[in-house]
Order: sequence, then structure tokens, then C-alpha cells
Amino acid sequence: MAAIGVAVLLRPHPGTAPVRAPTVSPQPLVPVVPAESSPRREADEGVRALLTRGAEAVERGAFGEAASLLRQATKLAPRDPEAWNGLGVALVSLGEVAAGVEAFRRAVRLQPAHAEAERNLGVALDRQGKLREAAAHYRAFLSLSTEGHPARTDVRRRLLEISSRKGDE
Repeated sequence: MAAIGVAVLLRPHPGTAPVRAPTVSPQPLVPVVPAESSPRREADEGVRALLTRGAEAVERGAFGEAASLLRQATKLAPRDPEAWNGLGVALVSLGEVAAGVEAFRRAVRLQPAHAEAERNLGVALDRQGKLREAAAHYRAFLSLSTEGHPARTDVRRRLLEISSRKGDE
């Protein structure tokens, strides 16, 4: 299954330049799925379908629909970091930033090396004005993402802006 990338342009904090985030990239839940039909395989396919439909809804700007689909995915697969990351994207896009922060935190707890969830958490915290905490997650994103990642330049620029501010939180 090909990954579907969806990027949403968010303003981290009023009056700042936008940072390109968050991204939802559904991946298969199980690396090797048995060829024969099984309840587990059908459940995995159901979750993948919800992740894909949720990502497509985000791409269309249908954030309420995306949140509904991705909530279903988190209920079916509560240990799937992509489901939580995707839900966070939808929630932040709906303006439910605090709920989005919690979804991103869950994704990071489930997969500590999840670069996108780290960046998304940084953006959401930044939007809440929690600059120190946002900066820590931006730095985690930079340490986890590949050098060619398209968001690295924006994240580096935002870190410079944050470090030049005297007040925090």
C-alpha cells in the first residue's frame, strides 16, 4: 500500500510565519499479513481503509469527517501511532488544539521515533504559545527526520524565531 501524504499549513502562533505541518502518512499496521482471510487481517484492512479515508478527508479540508474516521481508527487500533497522529491533524485543523496535542502525545508515546508526530506536536504546542515545549519537539523532529525532509527549513526557521524571543509561555 502506498503512503498517502497530506500536509496542512498551520500558523504556529498568531503573528508568526506559517510552518508546514502536520502530515498524515498511513502505513500498514502489520508488516506481514497472512495471505488467507482472517479476522485480524480484515480488521487491519479496515483500519488501513479508515486511515486512508481520513487522510483523503484532511486533504479535501473535510476535517470533521476526517476526525470521525480517525477516531474510529483509534478505537479499532488504539496502539497505532499513525491513527493518533492523523487524528491530531484533524483536531488541530478543526481548532481543537488541546485535543490535538493529546493525540500527538499519544502517537509519540507509541512510537518515540515518529518524526512527523514530533513536528505536529511542536506546531500544536506552538499554537498554544508553549514555545519552550514546542521547541523541544521541533528539535526532536530535526534529529529524527531525514536531511531532505521538506519541513526541515521551516522548522529550523521557527526554532530561530523562538530562540530570539525573550518571553516564553
